[in-house]
Amino acid sequence: MHLKQYIQLERGRATMLAKGIDVSPSYLSQLASGAAPIQPKLAVRIECLTNGQVHRKDLFPNDWSEIWPELVRPDFAALVMAERRVIASTVRELIGLVGSDPHQHLDLSTT
Repeated sequence: MHLKQYIQLERGRATMLAKGIDVSPSYLSQLASGAAPIQPKLAVRIECLTNGQVHRKDLFPNDWSEIWPELVRPDFAALVMAERRVIASTVRELIGLVGSDPHQHLDLSTT
C-alpha cells in the first residue's frame, strides 16, 4: 500500500503516524506526496508502525533489493538459524562425549 493511501484511510491516522516516526504531520504529507524523499531508516519505521501495511518495498519500488538485500531471500535468516542450532547441538554432544576429563581425546575417525 502506498503511504498516501494509508494515511487517508482513517481520520487522525497521519497525525498518529507522524508522532510515531517523530516527524511533523506536514512533513509526513510531503513524504506521502513524493515532495520529500523518504530515508531508508524512516521507511523501516513506517513499515513497523503500519504493521507492514506500508512496506519498504512499496516506498522504494525500484531499489529496495539493493537497500535491503535480506528481503530478497527472507528464508535466508531462518536457514542460518537452523544451521546454528545443528552446530550447537553437535558441539553439546561432543562436549558430553568428552565429559569432565579435558585430556580425553575423541576418536572422530569414520572406520
